[in-house]
Amino acid sequence: MLGNTLAEGSSLSAAEFADLMAGYGPFEPEPTFAVGVSGGADSLAAMLLLKSWLKGRGGRLVALSVDHGLRADSRDEIAFVWKLCGRLGVEHQALAWRGARHARGGLQAAAREARYDLLVNACRERAILHLVLAHHLDDQAETFLLRLGRGSSLRGLSAMAPIRYHANLRILRPLLGVPGARLRATVVAHDLSWVEDPSNRDTRFGRVRMRRLVDSLVDGGPAPERIGLAARRLALYRREQEARAADLIARCVRIWPAGYGEICADPYFEEEVTVRELAISRLLAALGGRPYGPRAERLKRFHAKLSGLEAAVTTLARVRAARSGGKIRLTRESRHLPSEPLVPPGALRWDNRFDVRLAGTARIETRGNLRVAALGAAGWAALPQETRDFAKARLPVAACHSLPALWDDLGLISQPHLRYTRQNRMEDGVFSADFRPEWPITGLFTLV
Repeated sequence: MLGNTLAEGSSLSAAEFADLMAGYGPFEPEPTFAVGVSGGADSLAAMLLLKSWLKGRGGRLVALSVDHGLRADSRDEIAFVWKLCGRLGVEHQALAWRGARHARGGLQAAAREARYDLLVNACRERAILHLVLAHHLDDQAETFLLRLGRGSSLRGLSAMAPIRYHANLRILRPLLGVPGARLRATVVAHDLSWVEDPSNRDTRFGRVRMRRLVDSLVDGGPAPERIGLAARRLALYRREQEARAADLIARCVRIWPAGYGEICADPYFEEEVTVRELAISRLLAALGGRPYGPRAERLKRFHAKLSGLEAAVTTLARVRAARSGGKIRLTRESRHLPSEPLVPPGALRWDNRFDVRLAGTARIETRGNLRVAALGAAGWAALPQETRDFAKARLPVAACHSLPALWDDLGLISQPHLRYTRQNRMEDGVFSADFRPEWPITGLFTLV
């Protein structure tokens, strides 16, 4: 999809940007786009270029900024973007992350994941179909080297994808072939300044060390353009593998509305192992409510247990896999399942797997606050015997335990998949839970 790398030098012209965007179309009439804007030169350039591009199409642009709260001046950066957007006539929304205190593992990685979640959720709430991120050629080279250092697979070494699909959104990176210097020149050409993030110079962070390594390679070794070319060639390989994995899933896998899956083992194990691992990784992400599949090493161990035994039970990425005879059943584990308040009429995204809606509580007695939580063993025990018999005839009990249910202080109110409502007095459809994975299961994850 992306052509030759755009040479280092002057600012990026409107015509060049239009050529880049043409590879991501066609677009609907008068499209609405969101763009992630931190206040740095890269994201400001993306906003300026998008604003001009959309003007010629009668479209609308929304700038989204995440206040990560990691530095004392983060609010000042958001204020800078807000004022600039006001001058440019661009709608702006600030999104706050307050999870730094509770982040597990690497703080930057947690902040990055939270940023994506906030941006995606903001787009979903506004029904925006296209989110542009300003990652450029230098970022792509850094990502390649970081993953190379971690021993990533060939798929991982294809680095960032130009297009990534969510359930109701496309994340677009049209600037992956553009050197960062050209984006900075673009902002200068508009007579604007930008914010410099001090963490970009902090060598405690792996990406900063990779950035310096890339800089040192320019004179005597592979420049970012050549690293980017290698990543694009590997992306072609990844796309071929993903197409084969999607075909394998379509032929061998059945996904049920209750959020579990079954694999027909014989045709599945006839496929090449790398394709099988990609397919199972995608299934684990969808059924476990994760944005990505597990790391390659853990996935290989998990897959070996399934392929090496006639009967096996193993878990990974919050998913329980049980192989028996010709079937492999995948169900969400009954742990780390959320409990979230829900006020009627209202909706929420539960466990990153189900879209839950509550129209009201007509004709049923409730006490205290309503919440959505897993049915679990307690909810299963509270069901009438005839409901449990109905469920066991149609669903694995393990899958039942991980289903979302409506609760109050009196206990279980409703679970729509099992057709249960307390006292049988709530109208059908008042409380619903639809299984909608974050990523498409058989569609391609990426395009190149």
